Amino acid sequence: MQKVAFGVVALIALAGPAEAAKVRFEGGAVITSVSGTCKDYNPTGNRFHTRFRPAGVGDNGNWSGLSFFQLNGAMSFAIDNGSFTSSFKTVTYGQIYDNAWGGDFPVQVKFTKQSPATIATTTQFVNITGAITNFDSMKGCTANFNAALVKRLE
Repeated sequence: MQKVAFGVVALIALAGPAEAAKVRFEGGAVITSVSGTCKDYNPTGNRFHTRFRPAGVGDNGNWSGLSFFQLNGAMSFAIDNGSFTSSFKTVTYGQIYDNAWGGDFPVQVKFTKQSPATIATTTQFVNITGAITNFDSMKGCTANFNAALVKRLE
C-alpha cells in the first residue's frame, strides 16, 4: 500500500503545477451607429471578426485586449493595466490597413454593457456593447458597437 501511495505522490509531483486556463473569446462585432464627425467615411454597418482577452482571468495577466479584423486589415485596442469599463479609458491603439498606424491622438474605449458582468474561466459566451472614440483614426468620430463572442478552444 505504501508503494502505491508513494507512486501516486511521485506522479503528481512529476506532473508539475496545473496549467492556468487560457481565456480568450472570438466572434463578431458590428458598428451599430456613430456620433461626432467621421470625416473619411461612415463606418455604421461595418462588420469585424473580433477577439477579446479579459484581464485577470485564467493566465491573462492584468491587461485587456480587443481586436477587430477585416479582410483588408485590423485594429487593436489594449488597456495595459486593467479592464474595459463603462467609462471611456485611453487605450494603446494600433491598426494596419494600407500601412501601420498608431494615430496622432488618443483613442478611448468603453464597454457600456457586458454580459455576463463577471467573466470566469468557465464562461462560454460574452456579449459586449461599447463605444470607441477617434475610431479608425478619425478624430471626433465615436463608433458604437455590439459584439457576440464565444470562448476559444485552446
